[in-house]
Amino acid sequence: MTETSDAEDDDAETPAAPKHHPTKEELEVKKESAIMRRLGFIFIAYRVNFWWWEGVEMLRKFLMTWYVSSFFFAPALFAVDTPR
Repeated sequence: MTETSDAEDDDAETPAAPKHHPTKEELEVKKESAIMRRLGFIFIAYRVNFWWWEGVEMLRKFLMTWYVSSFFFAPALFAVDTPR
């Protein structure tokens, strides 16, 4: 026999190491890591110091929606039916 086959025989005789059961914390870290790989591009630029900016953006979106909708619905709301 060759030396490599002797080494393979030694490996085959060693008992298998007991399986490591991950803890709850390890599972959570693994799950968070997977989420970061998939969705991290969405909030990678988010900075905690600028938390208030989200409120500014929501106000901007509300005002834009209100302004545009006022052009479409205001004429119908303020239409006066004149007698003939």
